[in-house]
Amino acid sequence: MLNSASIIQALLRADLVDELRLNVLPAVAGGGLRLLGEGLPPSAWELVGALTLEGGGVALHHRRRR
Repeated sequence: MLNSASIIQALLRADLVDELRLNVLPAVAGGGLRLLGEGLPPSAWELVGALTLEGGGVALHHRRRR
């Protein structure tokens, strides 16, 4: 199955991601695919920006440490 989480995981495995910009919104979910699930190579990320959104969410900007 192809979805945004599986595409991001494939790019992370291929070491092709330098930045992540994520919008995190409060919600209750019963399950699903984890974005940064098991089986990915170890990596270090630095939070370089965060912004509070209307409705209680946050916009997060992470940059990969090399």
